[in-house]
Amino acid sequence: MIDSRSEYLTPISIIRIMHDIHHAIQSLQNNLIVHGYIEASSVYVILSATRKEDEIIALLGQFINAQIFYNSFNDHSIQYPDLTDLREIDNVGFANLCDSLINYCQSQIEKEQCNHENPEIVDRWNTAQNS
Repeated sequence: MIDSRSEYLTPISIIRIMHDIHHAIQSLQNNLIVHGYIEASSVYVILSATRKEDEIIALLGQFINAQIFYNSFNDHSIQYPDLTDLREIDNVGFANLCDSLINYCQSQIEKEQCNHENPEIVDRWNTAQNS
């Protein structure tokens, strides 16, 4: 996700991605579902035709490790021994995803600052990369 369309990953779009994925995890957990594999590769980003930052949508996919905790009475007060531990795995995965997105955003900000402060260095770097 991060490498494939990096020109669309702005601070605003990253916040939107984190919001959408957080909402997806909450929805899953409210329905006693644990995703089990939250990483950048399990996030699908849909861009609008107008390519506006606020029109980006992030979806959570790759449910290969998902577990559903079901009870026939729809009683969410029933305790499942593994549910809390598995939810924690989703929470840690989401935290790591957010860290990756924030680090990416920070690196882009620093790169942009470098471009404005030292254009000669950037030109030399680009020339060296293309050689």
